[in-house]
This record gives sequence, structure tokens and C-alpha cells, in this order.
Amino acid sequence: EIIRLETNDSSIIKRIDKLLIANNDFYIFDYPMAQILSFNNDGSYNFSIKNIGQGPGQYIKLSDFDIYNDSLTLMSLMDQTMHMYDLQGHFARRIRLPDLQGNYRYIRYLNNDTIAFWTFDYENRLKFYSKSGNKIFKES
Repeated sequence: EIIRLETNDSSIIKRIDKLLIANNDFYIFDYPMAQILSFNNDGSYNFSIKNIGQGPGQYIKLSDFDIYNDSLTLMSLMDQTMHMYDLQGHFARRIRLPDLQGNYRYIRYLNNDTIAFWTFDYENRLKFYSKSGNKIFKES
């Protein structure tokens, strides 16, 4: 099935790097534009998240995103932070991650507390992180 996505000044997509579906909505990651776009299942534009900057609720550069339990989590490559949103695009909170030698690149929730990260740390690229403890508890 082909679904035509609504096009307007706010929904321009340069490149689709990742597509996730939650609650019958599509969430598209556009790496070059550093944004997440949301469309409903008939292709109508819902919203976009493009908060580039260094102020509250802003990020420097996105590297990935994931969805878990009605929470949209954006990974900021340069400042090693996660930015949490609800599935309607409303900012909830920012989490500063432990410092790494290298940067965080890809994110994948394993459960509500555990997140796996693929990183640019060439000695231990895979990191397992506990949200409740705000720490990396395993590397390989």
C-alpha cells in the first residue's frame, strides 16, 4: 500500500533514515534536517520536532530515536543527551548521559529501564544503560 504524505512548509523531508510506527502514526527521522516528523495513517501531517540549539528542550544534533511505552526518545549525538517527548510531540524532559570516549550513535529500548546504545567508543561499542540508575552497567 502506498500512503501519500501531506506536504507543507513544515513537513519537508530531505531523507528518511528511520521509520517507526506507534498508535497508527508514522514517525520519520530525517538525519540531515535533524528532525522527527509525524504523520497519521492516512498520510496527514501531525507535527515535527526540530529544536536545534542549546537552550531548554533543545539539542545540538540528532543521531537516532526510538519509541517505547508512548514515549518518543531522541538521541543527541554531540551533547550526549536524550530528549523525551510524548507521542504528540510535547517535550517532557532531557537526560544527560554518562560521558563516553566517543559519542552515542544508535538507541534501542530493551525494556522500560534498559537502553542499548551503539557508540563511537571503539573499545566497547555496545553499552547497556539503566535509566533509573543513570549509569552504564555493561559494555562490550
